[in-house]
Amino acid sequence: MSTLASVMAIAVVGAAGGQLVAAHAEDAVLQVFASPLVIDQANTVNRVAGVSPIETIELNSIDALQKLCGSANDGIPSVAVVVTKITASISDKCVSNGIGELLEASLGFRTLVLVQKASDPAMSLSSRVLYKALTHDVPDDESFKPNMANTWSDVDASLPKLDIRLIVGSPGSAARKVFEDEAMVGGCRQFDAVQSIFDAKARVSTCTKFKEGAILEVDSLDERAAALGAAAPGAVAVLPINIALKHKDWMRIIPFDGFLPTPESINAEDYVLSVPVYVYVRPEDLAKEGPVRLWMWEMLSEEAIGDKGYGKVGGLIELPAATREWQRRSMFK
Repeated sequence: MSTLASVMAIAVVGAAGGQLVAAHAEDAVLQVFASPLVIDQANTVNRVAGVSPIETIELNSIDALQKLCGSANDGIPSVAVVVTKITASISDKCVSNGIGELLEASLGFRTLVLVQKASDPAMSLSSRVLYKALTHDVPDDESFKPNMANTWSDVDASLPKLDIRLIVGSPGSAARKVFEDEAMVGGCRQFDAVQSIFDAKARVSTCTKFKEGAILEVDSLDERAAALGAAAPGAVAVLPINIALKHKDWMRIIPFDGFLPTPESINAEDYVLSVPVYVYVRPEDLAKEGPVRLWMWEMLSEEAIGDKGYGKVGGLIELPAATREWQRRSMFK
């Protein structure tokens, strides 16, 4: 779904007029449910929004939305910052619990990049090349054979004759899943043998089984960057874009499927190592003066998600300015 289409799903609430009031007038603790991939963005808003007290709860996106759609009478003001669009079944749960449809706004995109040392020969990689380089078994007509590629040039003659090595987070991490979905599964789907032999569930496990010795798993972002710096020529790391830009004096961002991660290519969905970030809120919480309304005002502000906002410093790629303004006007009409 395009960015504009996703934000058009936002509901318009008629809220009481007047200025936003300080949240200290409320006794209830504001609960912020946040996906691991965007919890840093939520915590930054927590610090600057002037809302107290706040409790941040790290949950995967589905659990966060289900939590938000719990009992309408729990009396706890809540928001959810997630990287998964709400499903019909969760939306139905909200309605059945008397909450109604949650209000939705798009915040931008959390973006991953492939990086190499700037001292290495420049590379451009695709999902097809990455899959063939990293997979345990490669398609061969209508069967599979062990992957014997050792260098990037074994996979694509235009690439350097340097050892294949990927530095990435461990299985189960949000960033690892984005890489597996877009790079590994995306490349795997391009081979007829995969489509004909395996059902959908088996395809995913087959596509994401890495060749032994091809990857180094490092969860800490600082340690992952250091591992790339210490690696032999040819190594590639998967990092959030803000970490890559922090080390731009010695890191080079690699084009993926022909695109660099610009706001234009990300919003057009041409650069796909990126996930949209959404915030969801209960209508009744936003309609009244209090912590949720104050927190949402900050989260949707230019200071948070604008093209020079602190969200960008934290790795958020911004939406077009007109979209950001339209959302604010709609949410706080």
